[in-house]
Amino acid sequence: MSKLKLIIMTLLIAILLIACSSDDGNGTEPEENDPDTEEENNGNTEENDADDVTDNESSDSDVSDTENEGESTNDNGKVLSLGETGTIESNVGDYEVTVHSFEFVDEADGNTARLDYFVLVDYTVKNIGDTSINGEDIYRTDIIDDQDLTEGNLYFESINQLEGEIAPGESVDAELLFDSEESEHYQLVFNYASLEENATTLTWEFSSDEVSE
Repeated sequence: MSKLKLIIMTLLIAILLIACSSDDGNGTEPEENDPDTEEENNGNTEENDADDVTDNESSDSDVSDTENEGESTNDNGKVLSLGETGTIESNVGDYEVTVHSFEFVDEADGNTARLDYFVLVDYTVKNIGDTSINGEDIYRTDIIDDQDLTEGNLYFESINQLEGEIAPGESVDAELLFDSEESEHYQLVFNYASLEENATTLTWEFSSDEVSE
């Protein structure tokens, strides 16, 4: 019996040693980074960073374009003086306007000014388009004084108003009349606050020192 126990114990010890040896052989070694994989990942990161920079530049460019569009005006920022000619393009037609002079008037057709006095403006319109233009269609004008008070032109029979058809190449002399406050400077604006998107806005600026006697 003693020998049998010794043999059994020997076998058990041998089995345990074999099992331990097998576990050690199956141990997991730490993984090493593959250099090729690291380079590929780094390359993808650099590409993503470059894409982000490009997207940001594109966004900044879009904002800049929007701001520039917001600053644009249809009168090209040009302010004219007495005697100068400006060109208007509109759905009505294309024509030139020359503002010659102005004077102060106390009354018109027996009517006195509601404000300080009337401002009477002499100007000429020339049709530079290919079709006739109706004078009444381009009669929309306003005058603005130092106080930013805006007045539209008035209609009186004694005033040489722009009326009738203006043929291509034809020039017509006419007058504009405004009720105005006393002011040192004035702005005469054609198509002021026009509802027509494509109509050119033209502005003449003059001072009370330039009034005709």
